[in-house]
Amino acid sequence: MDLDRQAPRISAICLTILAAFATGAALFWLRPVLVPFVLAVFLSIAAEPMVGVLMRSLRLPRGVAIVVTLVLGVALVLLVATVVTAALVQLRDGLDAYLEKLREAGERIEAGLARLGITGTAWVDELLTGEWLGAALQALLRELVSLLSQLAIVLIFLFFLLSSHSGPGEVVAGTWLSIRRGIAQYITLKVAISLLTAVVVGTTLGVLGVPLALAFAFLVFVLNFIPNVGSIIATLLPLPVVLGTDSISTTTAVLAIALPSVAQFGIGQILEPKIMGRSLDLHPVVVLLGLMFWGMLWGLVGVFLAVPMTAAIKIVLVELGYTKPVADLLGGTSQPPRGGGASP
Repeated sequence: MDLDRQAPRISAICLTILAAFATGAALFWLRPVLVPFVLAVFLSIAAEPMVGVLMRSLRLPRGVAIVVTLVLGVALVLLVATVVTAALVQLRDGLDAYLEKLREAGERIEAGLARLGITGTAWVDELLTGEWLGAALQALLRELVSLLSQLAIVLIFLFFLLSSHSGPGEVVAGTWLSIRRGIAQYITLKVAISLLTAVVVGTTLGVLGVPLALAFAFLVFVLNFIPNVGSIIATLLPLPVVLGTDSISTTTAVLAIALPSVAQFGIGQILEPKIMGRSLDLHPVVVLLGLMFWGMLWGLVGVFLAVPMTAAIKIVLVELGYTKPVADLLGGTSQPPRGGGASP
């Protein structure tokens, strides 16, 4: 192999790796600015159809339509914040009892394994002590408080982004239009599906008399934004309460476990793929890697934004043309070289 001829290729690869590391460092360092800006970008994509509806149906000027949309958005945020606050208060008040049931479950499992002659199972009790859940709840509360403190900045960014969007009759650049369409469809459908799942699970648990039903419904809504693993965690969280509450009969416990699981599976694995299709077209492994990458950079907000951020990057790679093989790799559709066979 001629090293001199390969030198430009090797240099390009090395520069690409260095640029990727520099970009990651910049994304982490600029997190206080980029997080509210990126949130505003995604909110502007989701709110743009509402602005268009107000302009067409009520014949409002674009500026007035934007202000009305922002007011409605703030009212919706306040309504959601009221429900979220009630759920978090319920979760906070019942957290000690929940952790105690986790510890009891860990002790029972460890004792059962010991009776079977299986030793070295102290990790089971450590796993179910609930310390990780308390830390996770505290992290969730910190992220929510941080987001609420940045609400004014997000609204300012959102106003200017909506003001700068193209009007109904104007042409938008192809790449940005593809990103807007894909992400708008994802956000709208994901919110609707997560809300439907939360309502079904919360109503089921509430009717069956399971404690913390509202808190579990809120966690279902939040965790459904985390692909693949979120719905599994949301299904497992109520188990200690269901199995450890003396007032819940065996039949009720079976229904409280089976019905939410069926709802999660039916909505997440059957209904959601049929509605959403392959609009974002990301390989499941890429989704998991994206969750870890954006989670390390931007915390909980990064986990929620991982899929649309990764999808936006994939769309840009497709539109650039020469990076389309990388985009195909992200979508799991990379094709082998034509002609087949090994070179002689």
